[in-house]
Amino acid sequence: MDFFGLPRMLVWLIAISVLVRLLLFGFLALEGNPEYFIHGDSNGYMRLADNILAGNGYTQMTEPPYLPDSVRTPGFPLMLAVSKVAFNSFIAVIIPQILLSAVLVFLAYRLCLLVSGKETLALIAAGLMAFEPYSIYINLSVLTDTWFATLLLSGTYVASRFIRTPTLWSMALASALFGLAALFRPIGQFLPIVLVFLVLLRMAPREYAKYIAVAVIPFLIVVGPWLARNEIVFGVPALSSSGLQNAYSDLGGAIISYRDRIPSWVAKQRLEEDFSARYGSNIITIQQDLSYAPQLFKEALGIMFSNPVETTKALTSITIAFFTHDMWLYYPQRWELVPRYDITFSPSYVLMTEGPAVAFHKVVEEAGSTLVVPISGRLFWIAVVLLFFIGTGTLILRGGEGRIHALFLLALVLYLLALTASVGFGINGRFRYPVNALFFTGAAIGGSIVLHWLRTRFMSRRV
Repeated sequence: MDFFGLPRMLVWLIAISVLVRLLLFGFLALEGNPEYFIHGDSNGYMRLADNILAGNGYTQMTEPPYLPDSVRTPGFPLMLAVSKVAFNSFIAVIIPQILLSAVLVFLAYRLCLLVSGKETLALIAAGLMAFEPYSIYINLSVLTDTWFATLLLSGTYVASRFIRTPTLWSMALASALFGLAALFRPIGQFLPIVLVFLVLLRMAPREYAKYIAVAVIPFLIVVGPWLARNEIVFGVPALSSSGLQNAYSDLGGAIISYRDRIPSWVAKQRLEEDFSARYGSNIITIQQDLSYAPQLFKEALGIMFSNPVETTKALTSITIAFFTHDMWLYYPQRWELVPRYDITFSPSYVLMTEGPAVAFHKVVEEAGSTLVVPISGRLFWIAVVLLFFIGTGTLILRGGEGRIHALFLLALVLYLLALTASVGFGINGRFRYPVNALFFTGAAIGGSIVLHWLRTRFMSRRV
């Protein structure tokens, strides 16, 4: 029986998922510790919001001179500013994030239903989106992730509707939604590339021009004012300095850590100090000043091309972490629900350099009895990823509309992997979160294919 046009099971999933988050938020709020909700990245966004409200401009500086910032895009700081004005609290922004989590569950259901055509699979995808532990945790943090994921998934769903019924309106809407997503996290700044790829897959060559234009122009209209601001202030028409700077210090540091057999944080520090010394500045200024970004990226490419073996090792480690990192223990530790410990090394790095036995031994030493949680999380994500590739691979082989859906979902996942590679060994489950619904969609389809194969094989043996 449907409930307001929605399957009753979906309504229950959404209601329970929201209730779980509200109860957890209330429990933690009663503890009176803002650090439960505010993280390292949160502080930069809050400083921006405070300065916006104080009339100091778009800056992270806490005292004059208020140098303009190019690290953070404006979407989330503006949300925080609204929260501060309305409720005198940045933490109040978590309430709309909990409501957005319901939207994410609904969109996961709709996307899987559109791709698979099966309500049971769509409900499985929605259930995974509702109750996968990290999906609960991240909604209770003063971070951009929930907002970015909602806008990205909204654009993805609209673009997937375009596959079935291509219209200029649906492509324009998807492009605009991707533009809004990029204003919350600059990792979205090249998303029109994926929409152009979709146009090439779906449309006839004679229609390429108008649909490609519609895939790009609304995006540029949305992000255009911020691009113009950065061109005027820094002389570079880019959304943010973070990705280009990360490519040099974080990804470059990861590569050099393999080459020189030193901790990645040491390699990162040396790179930043070297660049600062050559340009007569300091790393804080370099990070926040977009005018340095092109040279940082150029030098990052130089590090990659001059160290091909080490670059391959670093990218392999990053890929493993992107697909399997769970983050299931991070928040319970931060909330002091389980004992805390700090992993002072990269398990992926040790795996690549010293082998699985040494990596496992080091992790056991650090984690102790709590190791069961990250192991469960890793196994869960390994299963999801394998089923995702089985599901999308099967759709590709079957051809037709399903092939286009699968290639589009794969393109978005690979896009996010490619862009997040710039953070080097800092990559974790947070960077995969925006496309979790895509993974759950493919995994639900892949799981049904595996179950059908097992049943068919079992029945044939009985006969």
